[in-house]
Amino acid sequence: MVCYVDMSSTNILRQDWVKVSLWLVGTMVLGAVLAPWIFNAGKSLAAWVAAEDSRAGIPVIGWVGEMADHADFKRYFNRAFLVAALILMWPLIRSMRSKDGTSGFSLEKNPRRWSHLLIGWVFASGILLAMGFTFQSIGFFKMTDPADWGSWLTTALIAGLGAAIMEEFFFRGLLMGVLLRKTRPLPVLIFVTTFFAVIHFLKPPANLIIPDHTVDWQSGFYLVGIILRHFLEPQFLLAELGTLFAVGLVLGVARLKTNSLWLSIGLHGGWVFGLKLFSACTRREAPLDVTLPWIGDDLKTGIAPLVLVCLTGWIVITLATRNHSSKT
Repeated sequence: MVCYVDMSSTNILRQDWVKVSLWLVGTMVLGAVLAPWIFNAGKSLAAWVAAEDSRAGIPVIGWVGEMADHADFKRYFNRAFLVAALILMWPLIRSMRSKDGTSGFSLEKNPRRWSHLLIGWVFASGILLAMGFTFQSIGFFKMTDPADWGSWLTTALIAGLGAAIMEEFFFRGLLMGVLLRKTRPLPVLIFVTTFFAVIHFLKPPANLIIPDHTVDWQSGFYLVGIILRHFLEPQFLLAELGTLFAVGLVLGVARLKTNSLWLSIGLHGGWVFGLKLFSACTRREAPLDVTLPWIGDDLKTGIAPLVLVCLTGWIVITLATRNHSSKT
């Protein structure tokens, strides 16, 4: 009798998209395991800092202890998710290197990098804020005390730059780059866009409360279950996941059209900047049943943000590529 060994499963495991999917699953599991440990460590640090004279002459320690004390389990879970992602990132990158030892990002030097960055940022933040303040003028949102504009602008700027640089390097730089070595652009674009949307969708509900004294080794997995349950709610998927998919699609097309990350960084940073600034200076006034389906709790959900993201992407990518073509 001749025995045949089915190598199909081995071949599948060698596919880059499978490695990325396994990285996501591993990140969720490891994050759920680490979350209670990081939570207990943070609360222990807060208790140590609160002890008499433990932070004398070290202001930074006092600030860290205060932050650790005020943070709830959901915040620790988010940090644990990030730690797990970083821990597993190294083996992922190593496994996706080509035979010559390079990661093959498929990026080119962009002579118009600063103009692309500026065009993306200005149009993304400007159009988003114009929509937000239009809804504010209608009465859907209400302005708060304008005394903290300086702080709001600084926080929004740092958030926009930080999120855009890190996420564009990972999603549109690393993932798209290595996947483009073996796969046509359209499947790569769809996969990375879906992955991008799912990653941003994996967050605990804002109104969920987990008392500190109830946290145990199962709490991380409890949160993962709640997060995954959102995928069974069609209205939630359409409200938020649709916009996230549109954002990822626009950023991916910008990267493919320019063969660089500068335009996608500008768009991404502008959107985050606009969201953070508008959220800081306004609060919701009208009930959801009045504003839906046009706008949800914030400028990320609803039909209006979805259409706006697509419109902004079309305008910016058209301007940037026309500009680029005219110079070459």
